[in-house]
Amino acid sequence: MKNTFGEEVTLTLFGESHGEMIGAVLDGMAPGTPVDPEYIKKRLTLRSARSDISTSRSEKDEFRIVSGVKNNTCEGTPVCILIPNDDTRSADYERTTGLARPGHADYTARCKYHGYEDAIGGGHFSGRITAALTAAGAICCKALEEKGIYIGTHISRVADICDSDFSADIESDAKALSVKPFPVLDDKKAKKMRAKILEAKAASDSVGGVLETAVTGIPAGVGEPWFGSVESRLSAALFAVPAVKGVEFGLGFAFADKRGSEANDQLRSEEGKITHETNNNGGVIGGITNGMPVVFRCAVKPTPSVALAQNTVDLETGENEVIEIKGRHDPAIFHRAAFVVNAVTGLVVYDMLAQRYGVDFLAPGAESENKKHGLIYGCIGRRLSHSYSKEIHALAADYRYELYPIEPELIRDFVRQASLGGINVTIPYKKEVMKYLDVIDPQALSVGSVNTVVNHNGKLYGYNTDVYGMKCLLAKNGISLTKKKVLILGTGGTSLTAMTAAKELGAAQIIRVSRSGKDGAVTYAQAVAEHADAQVILNTTPVGMYPDTVGLAPVDLGSFPALTGVADVIYNPLRSALVLDAESRGIPTCGGLYMLVFQAIRASELFTGRKISEEKGKDIYRRIYSAKCNIVLTGMPASGKSTIGKALAEKLGREFIDTDEEIEKAENATIAEIFAAHGEKYFRCVEEQVILSLRSKTGAVIATGGGSVLSKVSVNALKANGKLFFIDRELKELLPTKSRPLASTVSDIEKRYNERIDIYNDTADVVIKPQKTPELTADLILRSF
Repeated sequence: MKNTFGEEVTLTLFGESHGEMIGAVLDGMAPGTPVDPEYIKKRLTLRSARSDISTSRSEKDEFRIVSGVKNNTCEGTPVCILIPNDDTRSADYERTTGLARPGHADYTARCKYHGYEDAIGGGHFSGRITAALTAAGAICCKALEEKGIYIGTHISRVADICDSDFSADIESDAKALSVKPFPVLDDKKAKKMRAKILEAKAASDSVGGVLETAVTGIPAGVGEPWFGSVESRLSAALFAVPAVKGVEFGLGFAFADKRGSEANDQLRSEEGKITHETNNNGGVIGGITNGMPVVFRCAVKPTPSVALAQNTVDLETGENEVIEIKGRHDPAIFHRAAFVVNAVTGLVVYDMLAQRYGVDFLAPGAESENKKHGLIYGCIGRRLSHSYSKEIHALAADYRYELYPIEPELIRDFVRQASLGGINVTIPYKKEVMKYLDVIDPQALSVGSVNTVVNHNGKLYGYNTDVYGMKCLLAKNGISLTKKKVLILGTGGTSLTAMTAAKELGAAQIIRVSRSGKDGAVTYAQAVAEHADAQVILNTTPVGMYPDTVGLAPVDLGSFPALTGVADVIYNPLRSALVLDAESRGIPTCGGLYMLVFQAIRASELFTGRKISEEKGKDIYRRIYSAKCNIVLTGMPASGKSTIGKALAEKLGREFIDTDEEIEKAENATIAEIFAAHGEKYFRCVEEQVILSLRSKTGAVIATGGGSVLSKVSVNALKANGKLFFIDRELKELLPTKSRPLASTVSDIEKRYNERIDIYNDTADVVIKPQKTPELTADLILRSF
């Protein structure tokens, strides 16, 4: 059985639809290639079944990488990915055992494997195997994006409903499509396409469609003539995707209606670069890329599993039979197949680039033609797994920016290398790095630490952009230090930044606070006893920082009644325990993400010599914040939190978490069974622990149980990295539900409502009145997010 594809980089698939697990082995990846588990997870989520237009089979796709990757980096050895099958229901196939399902590989597999094949759910021929394909392809796609190569697929046509064509800014289109759960360019067409799918579903039938894919940023000269052409290599891989029955490049079959003068892509030179006036050939001539976006379309047939009666043959007896397929099946597969096509395309393009330039071309540090060739940009520190710097710099400018966790003895050699362009420096090397620099900016000397190093013509210059970032943070949140008494918590490197900022902003008095009280600082006890009149607190300690985020704050703000502002440099979580305490007391406050973004903006300006507008900086902050912040839904039982949450998750392509479902999984029992066996007090303890386990989760949609807001610990855990939206459905619209012991009757609901309504309002960041449909409510939440 041939299950391996590729030349320089190969992929092998294994597993069956209803087997214990499926998986993939990816061999030949460039050593040092980053592997982002969250990126892989998001791609698997996009490929997975969703809502009423997909199968009800719901696989978690909780993949494990068991070899070839260390510290989220490819070692250069085979990468093995395993994905368990959690939601198999083989009994669905018992009634049709031996019957060849029309449109499936049952008959052809029998001809080849003589009955030894696993036929349940399609076995190895099942679309289930594409989860492993998607996971492996995600690693390649992420590596390609680091090279400025983007892949996006949209649903071009369903029946007579056609999407818009790619725009002139095809790269932006590709980026946007790669994260859309229902990938279309014209969102208005999505509703009509969905209607076609549901129409087929209502008729116990299915529908097919056409997918169009664009690959942008791929350089000219990739591919081989004849049998190694870009078209032949891509087509061979694309036809491996279940249900793909046709592939065409550029105009494809429409070339038959053209004359040569119309079909040719005429060339021109612009500023020394050769380009084409049109892209009729889809970016490929003679089997080789010409520098234009590679564009192709795939025809995806209707899902063959339909519930209508169909003629077939019993493969055991040879008798004619009639089959009615039962079980869980998709009324359409193309919207899910779009993300499989992206993965397959990523694998082929990665392999062909490795063939053309060598695998080292794809390794970190090797720059593509549109990057700053040969120069290193990034961040050094001891541990960087929590850093957001790479994401910020990717939005700020066009250089390649990497994270470099290094040991102290390697600092000198790293910063003195000739290929260094510019780096940020974080804990614990901000002072250590200064001894290796040629020139240090006066402000950095005043602070006593450097967080940005730039190579200017062979000389290393040191700067401190943290002071700028802190000033931006305080200004954005309206926290004035002018003529104020300021307490700075901590005496580490960041406290020096805070001191410099406080002096430059005109603070009347600055007191540093530490546990030991050494080096001119006061102890925390002295701060309470002698400086309770402090007006601003700046926290520069790591107390309350990820992963130790539960209820930890360096001071009790109740001891400082004169406070007019509190700022915490911690940005993970987005709201530390100190920030949440300040919020609860009505004190103007802020976490450190804005500071992080704007110190990075200033560093980027030093790297490139180009000014970045304040508006762009604010936009980068909004994008990073939105990507990291959870959307948390609270409200009464039966208020629609789960339904609205699923609609939100689908719109955003985010993970959806229902805390009640997580509790039932943890206890292996329903909510009603837990209440019956152990009572409400026990349930609340379990609920609190489940919510605490989610405190480090970012970028998810979380629907909570009706009583979750009763626990301050739970509320603070949800608020740490989330924004709380109270779904304020009217009491008369709340219907009893037997599955919830405290809301099983009308009187129960009324009692719970009266007990909790004030708590819901007090704990919410935003109160939302439900709209006519969950989708409209989701849209309202997104406008407030």
